[in-house]
Amino acid sequence: IEKIVTEEMSVEELLEAGIEMVATAKPQTEAEEIIDFSKPREIIKRTIEEILAEEEYIIIATPASVAGAALKSIIKVGEEKGIKFKTQMEYKFMLGKKSQTLAALIETGGKKWGLEIPSCKNFDRSAGVAGYYAAKRLKDAIEQKAIDSAILIVPTGSGGAKFDMILQNNSEIHKVELNNVLGENLIANALKSPTKEGWNIAKIIFPDIGEYVPPQVEEPSEEL
Repeated sequence: IEKIVTEEMSVEELLEAGIEMVATAKPQTEAEEIIDFSKPREIIKRTIEEILAEEEYIIIATPASVAGAALKSIIKVGEEKGIKFKTQMEYKFMLGKKSQTLAALIETGGKKWGLEIPSCKNFDRSAGVAGYYAAKRLKDAIEQKAIDSAILIVPTGSGGAKFDMILQNNSEIHKVELNNVLGENLIANALKSPTKEGWNIAKIIFPDIGEYVPPQVEEPSEEL
């Protein structure tokens, strides 16, 4: 479902893929609702749309979904501020004879920014050695002139001697820490109104956008 939320996949594409996904709309109970892809197409489509309409469903903070949400936040903020920029998911560059891939590329003001996230299971524990390899990919991309600067999103508490050394010696790499809750909120709000974390990620690339201002909550009008 988060792929639809972040516009990585349309309802039609999800139906074509026929992937088993678990999502929860919370009416009377909190039981999980399984989307059964063996049912007729229109029934499945209606089920997905009902879940989205409820705006309460399970979102899992994975590297792919967080990367997509971070990029959507950057795009949302950039468009709102009228900034000229270009983006690309899964940006490839060459390291010797081997192709390397970063999660995304953002180009603005004549500068190329790489976005990368380590291959971690979730955001509730350190990225471990995966954090080092993600940092190294960004370092290599900078050295190869594929990018000028970078944003590295990692689980809170990620570290290690080699990981820390790369960050200390490469000030162009900006580290952003998220836990599962912050990652899930980033995904859920990416298209509507970016969270403070989403705004701050965008601010690394667009430094003149100002401080984050929470969206105003509409208070219900009192009926006379």
